[in-house]
Amino acid sequence: MLELDRLIGAQPAPWWEIALPPSEIPGMITEEERRYYEWIGGWYTGAGAAIELGPWFGRSTTHIVSGLQASPAFADRRLQVYDDFVWRSSWMDEYYGEADRPADGASFQAIFERFAAPIADRIDVHRGRIVSHGDNDHVAALAWSGGPIEIAYIDCGRTYEVNEAWYSLLESSFVENRTLLVMQDWQLWKEQPPQEYNQTKIFTDSKGPALDLIHELAHGAIGTFLYRGRAPSA
Repeated sequence: MLELDRLIGAQPAPWWEIALPPSEIPGMITEEERRYYEWIGGWYTGAGAAIELGPWFGRSTTHIVSGLQASPAFADRRLQVYDDFVWRSSWMDEYYGEADRPADGASFQAIFERFAAPIADRIDVHRGRIVSHGDNDHVAALAWSGGPIEIAYIDCGRTYEVNEAWYSLLESSFVENRTLLVMQDWQLWKEQPPQEYNQTKIFTDSKGPALDLIHELAHGAIGTFLYRGRAPSA
């Protein structure tokens, strides 16, 4: 069983001791989230794969890989990275205005791979859609090998539908009392005024005791859950 202290908005948290490397990659994660990614990977034991859903340009990915490399168990492993890599101008244009900015609906995978070049030998990149949004129907559905998963970094949407989709696909590969689900946008259910699409807590509540909240950042939206196993059938 994984033994991690329960830290809910605690300050000072142990990840604040982590020194941050500089990063020029565009992104929307906070300083505490960057530090947390650097810290949590050190708990990786090799009991299963490490995966990331929704890397965008890879700012989180670089910190995730750096954190995992602190564990000797990751020495011969790679982070499995998944995205549909479809550019959505309605919100992405605000965060990236360079000359190579893709047109709405085009792929941004090449930009991700450029930013991720320094860690290219530590990641496997896969293009796949979790749910259909109309603009990504040409992308093959996300698939998983069926092997065990020890840690999953989730940043692929806030609706119940999208979270239920990845969970339904991957749960059979979760390891009881070992798998960590690091949900980047989990705390956005607290936004005021409430937004209808912020359904992360509705999703996690629906899993009952299977998902145990162990970490909640004070300066960021991350909530991390320890998978406790399938609830017994009624």
